[in-house]
Amino acid sequence: MARDFNGSTQYGQSAINLSAHSKLTVSMWLWIDARTAASFDMYLELGTGGNVGEFAVYDDNSNNVLTLFHRGSTGNSIALYSRLATGQWNHLVFTSDYTLSTDEVNLYVNGTLQTPSSRPSNTNNTSGSTYANATLNFMARNAASLHADGRQAEVGIWGGVVLNANEAMALSRGARVRDVRPASLSHHWPMTGNSSPEPFMVSGGTNLTLTSSPSKANHPPVSLFTRMVQQFQDEAAAPSGGGFIDRHFPRGVLRGVTRGIA
Repeated sequence: MARDFNGSTQYGQSAINLSAHSKLTVSMWLWIDARTAASFDMYLELGTGGNVGEFAVYDDNSNNVLTLFHRGSTGNSIALYSRLATGQWNHLVFTSDYTLSTDEVNLYVNGTLQTPSSRPSNTNNTSGSTYANATLNFMARNAASLHADGRQAEVGIWGGVVLNANEAMALSRGARVRDVRPASLSHHWPMTGNSSPEPFMVSGGTNLTLTSSPSKANHPPVSLFTRMVQQFQDEAAAPSGGGFIDRHFPRGVLRGVTRGIA
């Protein structure tokens, strides 16, 4: 399942600490029901406006653009994109690497890297900049404003890594968040709608507290991850190195590897 937010009173919050990282990747499924009358519709925001380390993705309704934003201690990185279609699930992967001198923030939509219409601020943020040790806000800004109207599911955060194009594509095609670079996955909220607060799924993570009871909604297309499997007459005939071996397969030996994911 997913959670459906009404665009006026419903939102989620989770206290997280990403301040140790210089790189960040966020993945989520998003269904926009409608744009609101507010200046921004905030889909996800780490920290609050004006704080160093703020990271956000939102619709700028005044300028009709989807915005990706990171506030550093020596400047901001902003990238503007075409807005998403409403009334359907879209998969987003947004990345930030403040060790880069330019093009720090980037966006994949449904597995495809997007070309920004502009980068109005593209400042090097490496001087003392971090990602905030703060509250992560879901479908609103800090509870009080900029509520978004739509559904959200399978929010995952990887600290210290930037996922590559193959990984972004795999997630958009239904790969489970927990199957992609699990050693670097720091937070994961499936948002199943079965409890409140929503539980985190990674050791050391934090629960997602929901306000005004966002309702259940149909889940986006997330599936079990696949493996490539080859059958051999016996173990000696199977090539060595990597993957798994199933010695209990009734007709010889299976050797397989996880497909497409580091």
